Amino acid sequence: MIFQYKPKFFKSMKYNLVFLGLLILITNGQVQAAQCEVNSVALGDALFDMPGAMVATSDGNWLLALDEIAMDIKVVSIIKQKVVTSVRLQGIEPSSLTLSPDGTRLYVGGAYNTGIAVVDISAAEPTEWQVIETWSKSGEFNAILFDPTTPRLLLADRQARRIRVLSHTDGSELATLAVPNERCRLPVDLAVKGTQLFVACETDNTVAVFDLTTLTHLKDIGVGNSPVALLAHPSAERLFVANIQAGTLSIINTSNLEELPQTLADAALLSAPKAMAWLGGELWILDQSQSKLVRYTDKLEASVCMGLGDRPAHFVALSNGLLYVAHSQGLNYVTVNMVNRKVKTHPQVLMAGFEPMLIDDADNQVRIIAVVEEGINPVAAVGYAQRPNTVMGHNMELVGVIPLDAEAKRYGLVYENTIPFQPNSLPPGSVAQAIFGLSPYSLFGNQNFQFVVSARDYFEQFHHYPNWEYTFEKWPRREVSTPGMAVTQQNYAKPGIRRELPQVIMAGFSPMLMDWSDEDLTVMAIVRAGSSPIQSVTLNNVGDESEVKTLNKVINLPNGDQLYQCVFWKKEGNTPLLTEELKLKGVWNDIFTIIVRDQNNGKHRFPDLQIGFFPAL
Repeated sequence: MIFQYKPKFFKSMKYNLVFLGLLILITNGQVQAAQCEVNSVALGDALFDMPGAMVATSDGNWLLALDEIAMDIKVVSIIKQKVVTSVRLQGIEPSSLTLSPDGTRLYVGGAYNTGIAVVDISAAEPTEWQVIETWSKSGEFNAILFDPTTPRLLLADRQARRIRVLSHTDGSELATLAVPNERCRLPVDLAVKGTQLFVACETDNTVAVFDLTTLTHLKDIGVGNSPVALLAHPSAERLFVANIQAGTLSIINTSNLEELPQTLADAALLSAPKAMAWLGGELWILDQSQSKLVRYTDKLEASVCMGLGDRPAHFVALSNGLLYVAHSQGLNYVTVNMVNRKVKTHPQVLMAGFEPMLIDDADNQVRIIAVVEEGINPVAAVGYAQRPNTVMGHNMELVGVIPLDAEAKRYGLVYENTIPFQPNSLPPGSVAQAIFGLSPYSLFGNQNFQFVVSARDYFEQFHHYPNWEYTFEKWPRREVSTPGMAVTQQNYAKPGIRRELPQVIMAGFSPMLMDWSDEDLTVMAIVRAGSSPIQSVTLNNVGDESEVKTLNKVINLPNGDQLYQCVFWKKEGNTPLLTEELKLKGVWNDIFTIIVRDQNNGKHRFPDLQIGFFPAL
């Protein structure tokens, strides 16, 4: 059989929400609501000599901050807002750090030829974290990134005036990237957008661009005086550059590698931008000389947060609305008042499917993929299982977001996992029918051999796709002041395999957990065109394929697919859509299918996963 697994369970995780309050200031006799509140992280006996670069663990529990003079890592409990322990770096004079994607390893780049430290942070308690390797490397590594696509480490070496590419397993040298004619004499920061690496060259007033696939230099882009920090936009094709001496921000179009005409400059608001971070879908800028934060939406705004300490230099934003700033005396944490968003109490798996839905005989893998909407609490894990195996048996990885309603700042978190198999080993036809003995449209559900995709938050609240529920006073939308996980993710841009025929990659309903107070129920589908343009996408009855609703294209997604939607049910006044509660576990099995047709009479019915002669275009 094609999908055989042993259950794998997720480790339990803890999460404490930080509830944001309003700070009331009295200015000129008027009461105004401040946008942030600054407090100091308690240091205890672990006094800082020189706070440096910082990173937060993915579970939201710990902040790791370098102490450049003490040559250790201070570990801050985000729950308690105090330093709880430190990790000695065994002679490494730290200047930069980065986490591995799985969150188990911390890589610390050293200055003055002291090398690189590899720290094991996989233990639940930070008192058990320790340096497990030190790599003897000459250089001054003032920026380091983990490139997960290969995987490998990228380091800016100011001594060699190069970008060093190292193995993440043993530190061996894989490549060296140099700008021709020594036009990047002081590389100080790195950023990755798609398959391109951007390097801030401080003394040359440029940003160098490399292709990470071919490891070749592409271009130098002139920016402002002394670029020291880079930040890629989480969704748009934009890269922001902080020019500390110019007191400006440059914006680079990452699709054509041109600096945009718009330069963010206002001497009254911004004088020395040193670092940047995304929070709540907005750009926050650390102004070093004025010790403040400045926010950028569609323009630079007045000072939103003052008194961040003496010469603040490093800046980290967490998705729950917390900011951390490292200054010369220690650390501050900043709580920010966020714009409220409306969500359900539980996470929801809105859509799921496979990529591709048309598997060629010669293929050796397929990806199961899902779109999850976060609830009040952050998503802890998303997984899938094939019945009768345990729910959440296999972990799915967060790989980006797609916009569901950009105006309302609603985004879907995209999760996926790869399922391998031997080429030319599977019988042709419908996977559900030919392999599992089910009807072609019964791939998702609660019967044996059917798939279930599940999302869990940090308070053990679940939703299992394709379960749809309609209840009274159980699933109303509620306002929360945290921006959500989506603002920390880039748009999902992984291109999928195109076939001659069109494909419905995944589909579902929004909401999947419906309260009587919800205004409407929307059908959604992610569709991929084949050799001919798409003619129609429709919701149909399973049995006779009679059309129920026509879906309309909402947006072209960054990976080339298209999002289609339509309103299936709409509430009239205060009258409930249904008079009784309803739970459905077999929407696709017994009731509906989605059909995409192209202009060449080709079609595909979701969720029919097919195997046959489907060569890639």
